[in-house]
Amino acid sequence: STKLLIRANIFLKQCQPTVLFTDYDRSAQVAPLITAANSLGIPTVTCIHNVTEIAPSYGAFPSIAKDICCWGNMMFNDALEHQVPIEKLRMVGNQNFVNEDCLNFIEKKMLVSTSATVTLALSPFREPVLLAIIEMFVNAVSTMKNINSIIRLHPAQDIRDFKEYKYDNITISRPSDVGKASLIEASSVVVGHETSFLTDAVALGTPVVALDVLNRPLKLGKQLARYGDMPIVTSS
Repeated sequence: STKLLIRANIFLKQCQPTVLFTDYDRSAQVAPLITAANSLGIPTVTCIHNVTEIAPSYGAFPSIAKDICCWGNMMFNDALEHQVPIEKLRMVGNQNFVNEDCLNFIEKKMLVSTSATVTLALSPFREPVLLAIIEMFVNAVSTMKNINSIIRLHPAQDIRDFKEYKYDNITISRPSDVGKASLIEASSVVVGHETSFLTDAVALGTPVVALDVLNRPLKLGKQLARYGDMPIVTSS
């Protein structure tokens, strides 16, 4: 709205930033700030980290920010397909996403074995949605034998909020308990909704399963299914 643009303009004139960087530039909250920065000649950059579906969704393109940081070739090429000028794109992040050979690895690990470890990577959803994902995961792994099950908290989540939840034979892990790469390497498969943890698992050669259980449009999950032949499940 006009009021938000005026406030953003005043704020930026007071702060005088050298550059304005945002994870997602098309939300109703951030777009006025980016627009105001553009009008003031302040460099603007977005990494389009809209893995978790924003409600309402405004899509990723066209970008409002002047430059886009792309997480590997997959995102770079996706931007080009949406007619984003190549001079706006900057390659950053995990460079393992360079071709389909890096994604066709699912046969490297057995999904189920006598020592399989299944890791659920959580997203920072609110409790009702969060519990729906956890319940589905618990119901699924409870039917399996010889399975090590781990629920990995998002960095924004506090383990104290999970003290009241007791699950048999399931470990709740904080990011500080074990490094992301080490946990992924130890996992036979990683499951999750919309989380960049899945792309990290892909890059390290661990199979992933995208959960489509929340009646929300999948974005990252669809990309993994399209480029890496990863399965999408809709129930436990």
